[in-house]
Amino acid sequence: MPVARLFVEGRSDVAAVLALTRARRIQLTRVSIVSLEGITNVRRELRAHRDGARTAVLCDVGETGFVTRTLHDDDGLDEPPVRLFVCDRDLEDELIRALGAERAAEVVRLAGIGDSFERMSRQPQWRDEPLAAQLRRFAGAGAGRKELLAGAWAAALPPHAVPQPLADAVTWLADDV
Repeated sequence: MPVARLFVEGRSDVAAVLALTRARRIQLTRVSIVSLEGITNVRRELRAHRDGARTAVLCDVGETGFVTRTLHDDDGLDEPPVRLFVCDRDLEDELIRALGAERAAEVVRLAGIGDSFERMSRQPQWRDEPLAAQLRRFAGAGAGRKELLAGAWAAALPPHAVPQPLADAVTWLADDV
């Protein structure tokens, strides 16, 4: 049974957190990272995992109200208190800003999908958009791409550049290792 459990919105969040724990050589033997497969599943998953483990949720800023209401509207879900880690805008935005758009685009090329990104970025609706906006769109526009890029972008981050919500979540997980 895990002593700590981090709920995340989806598989891309799992990929990013795992990449960061690997970079810090954190063995996740007593903790678990659970993909909610959508933030609206947070109530169901919190109810299903009432086993005394320390619990946290990593979410996007736009979902904070929903998660907070869920915790407080359903008696006992926030007992013991659930820790929240909040990404400004979303995970991909945090990672792209932390890397810088040029380095994030380089990681896309290193991941072997640079040609697809170049094709998308030349499309009329995207060619005049900032590189960061193009990267966010590209990450969310293909099956499995968001997960691939979140993990690759997180792995490419130097330790001092890890976005605060992710750094805090990884540190929180490491407390029980």
